[in-house]
Amino acid sequence: MLVFIRHGKTQWNLEERLQGKEADSDLLPIDENFINNLNGEFNDIIFDKLIISPLKRALEFSKYINFKTRKRVINGDLAEISFGDFSGKRLDEIDSSIIEQRNLDKWHFRPKNGESYEDLYNRLNNIALELMKDMNRTNIAIIGHETCNKVLIGKIMGYTEEQILKLKQKNNEVYKIENNKLYKKIFNITDWTGV
Repeated sequence: MLVFIRHGKTQWNLEERLQGKEADSDLLPIDENFINNLNGEFNDIIFDKLIISPLKRALEFSKYINFKTRKRVINGDLAEISFGDFSGKRLDEIDSSIIEQRNLDKWHFRPKNGESYEDLYNRLNNIALELMKDMNRTNIAIIGHETCNKVLIGKIMGYTEEQILKLKQKNNEVYKIENNKLYKKIFNITDWTGV
């Protein structure tokens, strides 16, 4: 089983600013209900690995995760997509002609000094292969970021570009891949549902 967790909400998430791997806005106070329910959900599972993004917001959030795990690993490939010159900006602060260009081909669009979805997809090759090799015989949890998590999930599931772009992950939503099927749970709201 693979479990994909997004770090807790940050100040920039609240302000709807693009963060990416260039910036690390502070975490807001942690939702204790969410953390207690998340830890409780997986209380009976022993994870072979907990793989964490190297960015501060993911590392700090990982301190609240009390999964039984044999090994905690920081993996640089899990750093969020690079928004380059867009980092720190809200979409309404970026020239509308650039946003139009982005919306025409979101998969291949690369902000100045940043990465496209395609770049991120290729960057995740090694970790995707490692996870795919182990996912049906081990339990692994990933603490990452919305864009990185959805691209990694899509790569593992064999999704098309369009399917990957449609995936969303709020801070209280967790995905899991179990028996080659994708499930999602919105904590404190829904149970596990197929995606």
